[in-house]
Amino acid sequence: MFSFDRDTATIVAAIVCVLITVYIYRELNKAKEEINGFRKYHDEVIEHIKEIPAIPVPVHQNFRRPPPLQQQKQQPVASNKLEDIEEEPKSAQVDDNTY
Repeated sequence: MFSFDRDTATIVAAIVCVLITVYIYRELNKAKEEINGFRKYHDEVIEHIKEIPAIPVPVHQNFRRPPPLQQQKQQPVASNKLEDIEEEPKSAQVDDNTY
């Protein structure tokens, strides 16, 4: 009958490796062709875009820069001292709960 020893296993492994290498080579060539097809399509799209005339943008001849912002004068900060705060008269207070 057929004996399955180390030499036979080595030959079978070598044949399987060659077959897998051929399969991977064919698949990579297919992928390469697909990528080249995308590149050609991309180049065609770019050429088509270049053929479209650019829209002219109006240039303002009398354009002036706005004047620089003037620094605002700092207003004096009111102090929180008790003698500077005046109390409001009691008659000026309004009750907000009445409708």
